[in-house]
Amino acid sequence: GGGDSLRKSKYHDWSGWLKNSSHCDWDNFNCDEDGRVTRLDFMIGLRGTLPTEIGNLKGLRDLKLGNNYAMVGPIPSEIGYLQQLERLSLLENTFSGPIPSEIGHLQQLESLDLNRNKFSGPIPSEIGHLQQLNSLEIFHNKFSGPIPSEIGHLQQLERLFLAVNKFSGPIPGEIGHLQQLKSLELGGNELSGPIPSEIGHLQQLKSLNLASNKFSGPIP
Repeated sequence: GGGDSLRKSKYHDWSGWLKNSSHCDWDNFNCDEDGRVTRLDFMIGLRGTLPTEIGNLKGLRDLKLGNNYAMVGPIPSEIGYLQQLERLSLLENTFSGPIPSEIGHLQQLESLDLNRNKFSGPIPSEIGHLQQLNSLEIFHNKFSGPIPSEIGHLQQLERLFLAVNKFSGPIPGEIGHLQQLKSLELGGNELSGPIPSEIGHLQQLKSLNLASNKFSGPIP
């Protein structure tokens, strides 16, 4: 039950405090004038899983559960109900499983940070729906499969960090559509094939890391 999801003093019963507004005066929360939680920030001290009741916080704009190290299990598909969400940070935990395809419903999302966990599986093609995204950081996980061509739809993207995973196949040419991109980190994967010439279209690019892959052919 919800009480097993989180063990830390008054925060231990997720299902309880996700259904009432008595927590609006806690330091870890911000609420709007209607008592809806807009910010949930536990950057240290949590353990357990992320419960499905997180989907009840329809007004949430900022969800930060990073640097807890002891958060485990998958991202529940109910994350897709948080359609006001602008920032999602789960970095430096022990989360696992895939990114749910429902992530594509978060069309206000500007920043997604899943760095340093044990996530696996492919990047869902629905990632291409996140038109406001300016930072996608998922390095140091166990993600695999190809980099989806839909990543080229993220016209606002400035930071794309996919390093130290198990991505394979070619870099999609659509990467050249990311005209705002400043940092591209793809090192430490199993990417192969030629480096696409479209990388030359990234006029804003300041940092590029392609090391420790299986690329072939000339540098364009």
